[in-house]
Amino acid sequence: MKTSDRPPTRYADDATGRLPAQVSTFIGRSRELADVETLVGQSRLVTLTGPGGSGKTRLAIAVAARLHDAGLAVDFVELAPITDDSLAVGAIAAALGVREAPDESLLDALIRRAQNGESVLLLDNLEQIAGIGELVSELLSRSPGLRVLATSRIPLHVRGEREYPVEPLPEADAVTLFADRASAVRPDGALSAAQPAIAAICARLDGLPLAIELAAARTRVFGPEALLARLDRRLAVTVDGSADAPVRQRTLRSAIAWSVELLDEPERRLFAAAATFAGSFGLEAFEAVASDATGQESTTEIETGLQQLVEHNLVRATPGPHGEPRFRLLETIREFGLEQQSAGERAVFRDRHLRYYVELAERSEKELRGPNQAATLRRLTADQADIRAALAWALETGRDELLVRLAAALRRRFWFEAGGLAEGKRWLDAAVALDGADAAPYRAKVLQRAAWIVWEMGDGERAAALFEASLAAAAVDDHLSRFEAAIGLSYRAIQAGGSRLDEATAKLAQAIEHARRSGSPGALVEPLIARAHLAEASGDREQAAAYFEEARAAALAAGDIWAAAEASVVLGGIALGAGDLTRALSVLEECARLAAESGDLGIVAEAMTGVTVALTRLGRLAPAREQLLAAVDEVGGRVNPVTDVFLLEAAGYWLATVGAHAASAEAWAAVERHGAGHRWPESPDEERARRHLLTTARDELGPIAFELAWTSGKARTAQSALAAARNAAEAVDLDQIVTRPKAKSRFDLTAREQEVLALVTAGMTDGEIAESLFISKKTASVHVANVKAKLGASTRVEIATIALRDEL
Repeated sequence: MKTSDRPPTRYADDATGRLPAQVSTFIGRSRELADVETLVGQSRLVTLTGPGGSGKTRLAIAVAARLHDAGLAVDFVELAPITDDSLAVGAIAAALGVREAPDESLLDALIRRAQNGESVLLLDNLEQIAGIGELVSELLSRSPGLRVLATSRIPLHVRGEREYPVEPLPEADAVTLFADRASAVRPDGALSAAQPAIAAICARLDGLPLAIELAAARTRVFGPEALLARLDRRLAVTVDGSADAPVRQRTLRSAIAWSVELLDEPERRLFAAAATFAGSFGLEAFEAVASDATGQESTTEIETGLQQLVEHNLVRATPGPHGEPRFRLLETIREFGLEQQSAGERAVFRDRHLRYYVELAERSEKELRGPNQAATLRRLTADQADIRAALAWALETGRDELLVRLAAALRRRFWFEAGGLAEGKRWLDAAVALDGADAAPYRAKVLQRAAWIVWEMGDGERAAALFEASLAAAAVDDHLSRFEAAIGLSYRAIQAGGSRLDEATAKLAQAIEHARRSGSPGALVEPLIARAHLAEASGDREQAAAYFEEARAAALAAGDIWAAAEASVVLGGIALGAGDLTRALSVLEECARLAAESGDLGIVAEAMTGVTVALTRLGRLAPAREQLLAAVDEVGGRVNPVTDVFLLEAAGYWLATVGAHAASAEAWAAVERHGAGHRWPESPDEERARRHLLTTARDELGPIAFELAWTSGKARTAQSALAAARNAAEAVDLDQIVTRPKAKSRFDLTAREQEVLALVTAGMTDGEIAESLFISKKTASVHVANVKAKLGASTRVEIATIALRDEL
């Protein structure tokens, strides 16, 4: 039904649709206005639902006004004061001016009135009238030209109903509404400078129009900054409403109480239980906290009660990460719910809440290294607000055992995704500080978790001390704790280098032994990866590759795709450094897939940057750029500055290759500034490649232009530098780049073999070649033998002769 296509239909006593006059402007909701107007044209019953204060009535009136302006007859009926079913017909009839006749019932008279052409009946606030659905259904069935637009905190559940949930205002509309209403009581122009505070106020008030209007009225006394400081108690701030507003809307507390009063007693207890949750929650969590809240054990009772809370718009339902629904309360409604809890109820609910999340974290701990790790991580991350609340309650009430168990069960991957490593460190510091008998059985584990966190934050010395303490606290037969502590200490030794590498070898031997004795699936993965890093740090890349291959195979066998990705990214880097570009490309592309499946965006970034470099070195500049831009768009700025450094390195390499030397220099300068977060030093190959690129850029630009570009890049944040590098890469016209492909040698030497050839020609021995290329003497000898075989030479002199003759 298009209202514009139909001639106007008016009642003889039409009074501009009998809509209540609005003394303030209607702000925002342009999409909702259009949506609801369309729905009224498509369905004869549209119900706007939402929590108290969400603006259902104002939206409905605005839609009705548009329908009236388009030619429809519109009537408005306020039903909030009516609670008795038998009074509903009379209230509607009175609002429409319909009178009962001696030979006709009031309902029949009302229907006769509604049959006078096409019209819209706006019924406002229906939730408290139990039988209203039957009345609306009869009105519609007997009046073909009638359409009903209703507002209710719950749907009517009648045939043909189209429900339209009214969401809180988006930030921009909420800020505009606050500013408009505040300017009416504070017209001094002081609001323009307080936009950040106003935005924060609107966010804290959940974007609820009623709450925003009530808070704006308080600016008569308090400026936005002062008002924001008082918003820890939202309901206390939003107390003053307009004198001409209905009683239930004069305070936000009254608006929420109006909804709660419609619940029966068991549902009210469930509402109080739901207020325990700090964030969104699943059905299992709610059942754990709300058990006995209805006075019964039945899960069905709890589920039914929760559904009623959703129906009344006190609880919101949204799709969860596994397709299961998740639920949450708007903070203003949650605050009211917390006030409904008695002191005893609060303690019971919070204790159940704490125990549930301890058990959830402990169940999830092993899954974070198994086949379901990505799904497990998403579920834990969705629960981060309640995990934080559980930790806080344990600390507040002295539940030492539960605090330590919960902190120890949360691996560092959770804190990467959730509150951040710094928050994880704070909770682990609190857990480490507990040394009573309750915490003792978990002390070795919590020390270990704290050690890994501070290691990731770059404090190697503190990490080593915590690993040592963990090792000392571990029982003799606690092989898992002992081998993880040994791994941590070996990484510290690898980082220190020099004579500490022998110490690392010994520590890893212990770790591998403990892992074998633990019998845990996949327990060998981490020590093997650490052993591979040790081999790489010692300069033996072939041995490192062998260990990484073994670790990857063990990880895949155990279903630990994250560890498989971790091993694969280094394997790809080793192949890249050795010049085996085809192998590097294959391994790194597979690594990116595994890392994405595991949910680790950091490894995704490393893998995608490796793919970019491999494609660039293969001369496939267009797909290399495509990969680079995709990497920046997918993970840039989403993990941490170190991940952005990986992306900047790849960008700098690609830009230098295509001759965009100024942009390349800027990218490498940002790498130098922000690259301190790397755990591992540059490999010799990486260092040589970077020096060559920078030398070329300086030669091409000249010293002054190079220094300007370098200074500009070094002044940028990691994200700003990455954005600049991305824009520079996107702007390059590859069609204008003149490339001269190198003539392919008939001897088909690899990049590493060409390096060895040059050093042999320069007269170096195998030992000198090994030292120059940072490889073992055995590996150097193998490369020399391969060069001899490919050139058909029998001596080093013949190698040099052929190289000079063929300009190799």
